[in-house]
Amino acid sequence: MTSHQLNHQNSDRLLSVEEFKEKQMPPINMRWAIQKNYTEMVEAGVLFRYGRKILIDPDTFGFG
Repeated sequence: MTSHQLNHQNSDRLLSVEEFKEKQMPPINMRWAIQKNYTEMVEAGVLFRYGRKILIDPDTFGFG
């Protein structure tokens, strides 16, 4: 089991991009941030893909 999987298990809930924007109100455009930093965010355990859907771990992102 990788550290990213462990972090994911400790998270209460993964949020869709829209849910994350509504609940956390990040000071940046999330779609732009994901487009520019997708690989790094996946490696850091912030983003997960479930089919075509992108899910964000708010705890790992820093808004938990």
